[in-house]
Amino acid sequence: MFCTNCGAEIENGSTVCPRCGENIQEVIEASQAPKNWMIAICCNMFFGTFGAHRFYTGHIGLGIAQLLTLGGLGFWSFVDGILLAFNLYKDSNGNELEGYNMPAGIMCFVCKMLYNLLKMIISIVYIMLVLAAILAAASGSMH
Repeated sequence: MFCTNCGAEIENGSTVCPRCGENIQEVIEASQAPKNWMIAICCNMFFGTFGAHRFYTGHIGLGIAQLLTLGGLGFWSFVDGILLAFNLYKDSNGNELEGYNMPAGIMCFVCKMLYNLLKMIISIVYIMLVLAAILAAASGSMH
């Protein structure tokens, strides 16, 4: 283990850094404090594709995986949004997120559903326009 203040190596079980005197126990307790539900759900709503909520709640490995896969192409971050909205998501220490608000959770769930529906509609329209342009170009070159 290393001191977060000066970087000196610290023996396991120590509570104070031998080099700078930093109280290591306070740092450990702060990292194990429960995370806030509102911050986690906002991270998911706005940056879920990049795994921001995973990084915030201490799931660093899964956050990197979501970052590299763009949230499992959106599906993984969508499922995490549902888990967060209904308070079924835990931080990396197994703690429930503090400050859960059921009406806000339901509203976030509905907003996330509508947002994803809108993205799908826009994607379908875009694909149809591209296909129409390709067909128009192909039929114009035949004459």
